[in-house]
Amino acid sequence: MNERDIEEIAPHLGSDAAERVDLDRVAERVVAELRAKPAPIAWWRSTAVLRAAAVGAVLLTGGLAVDRLVIDRPASVVALVTPVGLEEFSSAELAEVLDSLDQMTPVYELVPASLDDLDETELGDLLAAMEG
Repeated sequence: MNERDIEEIAPHLGSDAAERVDLDRVAERVVAELRAKPAPIAWWRSTAVLRAAAVGAVLLTGGLAVDRLVIDRPASVVALVTPVGLEEFSSAELAEVLDSLDQMTPVYELVPASLDDLDETELGDLLAAMEG
């Protein structure tokens, strides 16, 4: 069997079955089945869901309106902080200050200390600082 034979047979394959089908009887059975089964209701179309969505929308809109109109908020203040006294320095003096910041400072190793290492004046100063 070649391709041309298949093409000649194809149009006649379903003709016998199509002649035996009673279209009126099939249509009556389909309509009867559709009438017997209730139509499915989409959950998002139920009135409870629609009411809940409406309540949510009203609460959200009302909350945003109250937030914008009723609640007082302090105005945002942007403060530009300028170190006091730097305006008086010349550019050479400012360069000298910046250069002094680059200098390495010695790092001391942690040495355990106790109250026994303090003398009377240091202990007095410590107590005064702790009392506030």
